[in-house]
Amino acid sequence: MEIKRIAIPLLCTVLFALTRCGNHNYSNKIPIPQKFKKGQEVITYLDHCFSMLDNLEKNTADYIKTVTDINVRIRKTIEGINSLELLKEVNKSYSLAKHEYLFTLSEDGKVAAFTWHSRMEESTLRIRNIALYASEDNKVVPTSLYGNPLNLYQIHTVEIDNKPLYLFHGSTESNQKQSFRIDAYTINNNGLEQLAVFPNRNSSLTSALDFDVEMDASFILKAEKWGSHTAYRPLELSTNHEKSDFVEALTKLDNMIGPQQFKITNSWNFLNGSELPTNHQNFSKNTFVFDDQLIVNLTYDATKDSSLAMLSTPQNDKIQLPFRGEASLVGKMGNYLFFSNAKDGKQDNLHLYDIDKREIRWTYPMPQAFLTEDSVVFTESIEPYYLPHNRKIECDSGLGINKTYYKVYAVKYREPTPIVEYTNQIFCGSTKYSRLAKL
Repeated sequence: MEIKRIAIPLLCTVLFALTRCGNHNYSNKIPIPQKFKKGQEVITYLDHCFSMLDNLEKNTADYIKTVTDINVRIRKTIEGINSLELLKEVNKSYSLAKHEYLFTLSEDGKVAAFTWHSRMEESTLRIRNIALYASEDNKVVPTSLYGNPLNLYQIHTVEIDNKPLYLFHGSTESNQKQSFRIDAYTINNNGLEQLAVFPNRNSSLTSALDFDVEMDASFILKAEKWGSHTAYRPLELSTNHEKSDFVEALTKLDNMIGPQQFKITNSWNFLNGSELPTNHQNFSKNTFVFDDQLIVNLTYDATKDSSLAMLSTPQNDKIQLPFRGEASLVGKMGNYLFFSNAKDGKQDNLHLYDIDKREIRWTYPMPQAFLTEDSVVFTESIEPYYLPHNRKIECDSGLGINKTYYKVYAVKYREPTPIVEYTNQIFCGSTKYSRLAKL
């Protein structure tokens, strides 16, 4: 009997709310539902509202008005979650079934976010986000988030500067292309605010592939498409006497790097550090012969705008390797070949080819590069306003409008999975000479 006395009032409350949201004859006279006291009531009400939203037909005369009204009710219901206890109950009830919207709660239970599709397709509010956070007096406060809305599916929590940092992890779609983003937030006197804790003083990370967040969110693997393969840039939480932030994984180079290391110094148009061909002997200028008896013949068909590399190995294997556009052989290290071809006529793709496995291991655009015994050292341009405040970088006054800044990275080409590491070096150079090869 005690169970019935509790269950019946709860059921009546929810049914009363559902009839208000479920009525097809919407009117401004229908009040916004009052705040719910139980998490299950919130979830049940939201589920019904989203069911109504999904069942609406776009060709009805009052479609926009109805969609707007339902979205207002959804927003008001979420904003009515005003205590940590209710937020905890909402999380528990949400986890019991599938829903037409997303909800995620941080590990410490103090930050949450709702995501839903508003069905307002022509509006910038097609995807809606509402975050909830606990103020200093533990009251739950609703707030909007910065930037374009995300399909938020997780909030990671990590300790930084003796306070929690919240990493909002989600995805978005634009022109049918999915991308992923992590936004960093902290709670301060002004509420929930973004914090620039990522490289280049950014408060967000973006990628075409999803992130792997590990080790209590203190280690992030940023995945990238390198041709048909995946490369990773590790980011790890670093703390010093000034502040804590995420830094790119570092690798050390023996020498200071500048433009001169990338300027090709051989007559073969090969990357510095590469094995060089022997004399051509009786071969054409498009044929390269190496000390280990590997022969590479490269031809270009202008009518088809395609190149073909013909490899003859010491074991008399014959390998054909096609490329779109005009390509060049720009390097060799053991059983690895490096080819370059232009990307949109602006930047060069570097292709790593594994002779043993007969496959292109990866492809990535690089403005300039050189080879070491185990790595490709390359550059990526960086805008001046992203330069570290504590580093003075000398520039040649004669560079003029071609002046730019480059960060230096390295990737070990013998590893099956490319891991990109920062060398902690930045130099000033010219865009005029930033090409891998003379095509």
